[in-house]
Amino acid sequence: MAGKLAGMLTFTAETHEYRYAGVVIPSVTQILGQAGMVEIPHFRDGRVERKRLIGTAVHRACEFLNQGDLDWSTVDPDVEPYARAYDEFLRRSEFGPVLTEHRFSTIIDGLSYAGTLDIAGDMGGVPFLIDIKTPLATQPHWAIQTAGYELGIKPPAVRPWKWQRAALKLRPDGEHRLVRFDDPSDRDVFRAALRDRNHPAVLRWKANHSIGIEEE
Repeated sequence: MAGKLAGMLTFTAETHEYRYAGVVIPSVTQILGQAGMVEIPHFRDGRVERKRLIGTAVHRACEFLNQGDLDWSTVDPDVEPYARAYDEFLRRSEFGPVLTEHRFSTIIDGLSYAGTLDIAGDMGGVPFLIDIKTPLATQPHWAIQTAGYELGIKPPAVRPWKWQRAALKLRPDGEHRLVRFDDPSDRDVFRAALRDRNHPAVLRWKANHSIGIEEE
């Protein structure tokens, strides 16, 4: 069963830490990381840190674009191609954001977690939940990540009463690609990871995606 946490949720960006009523609760990405479904880097390499900062700035620029309030003269040259890609996505798809950088907390199967959804809204009459990504390669855990977000927020108030999930890949050449996730079992895998990092469903998912398997 799912339920909403009522009360004050706080977030500390420096540590990526969510707290509800002063108690730390895990995030969607931390749940997947602890289950070994995605490696969470420590950013000791300067180049990796730079990519992280660019990703953060891209999300901020996209937020301003959703609000129709982006001053292009303030956009870092390294960030601009990604922002242009998102601007092109908005114009081509006619996507209408309803939620932007939406922070939430919830209880699933008696266990609490939190997260921040990038965007959700209407695209061609279909409710879409979209995670913005800047890496070039599509990662398997993105499907499970978006399932965690879907479980954590309210269903849309229009048919088909559920969110279509996708990742929007923004590229440094100014292009974009929407990657859809349609497997309903993604939600079951996330629930399993929330309950137990060694749950059979999690181990099976990792084996199917060759994650955590050492080559001889």
